[in-house]
Amino acid sequence: MFQQNPKSAIRDFEWIESLANKEGMVLVEDHEMPANNRLLEWLKTG
Repeated sequence: MFQQNPKSAIRDFEWIESLANKEGMVLVEDHEMPANNRLLEWLKTG
């Protein structure tokens, strides 16, 4: 089947959250997806 590139995923949630917060974004929802994936929903504030 398909092979996944290990560099194609974001593995450090805290780093992403820190970047988003610096840009005035807050996490609205963390949706669990199939195959151990996540969909992070952010909202720009201000």
